Amino acid sequence: MYITRNQHVVNSVSSYGRVVVLYHIQLYRNFI
Repeated sequence: MYITRNQHVVNSVSSYGRVVVLYHIQLYRNFI
């Protein structure tokens, strides 16, 4: 169960990171 919870956290963090990267790319394009 602990391993599953850690895997879920890792998946959530990577998904959040992906969204942040896409958001910053959009900001960068709008800035240019």
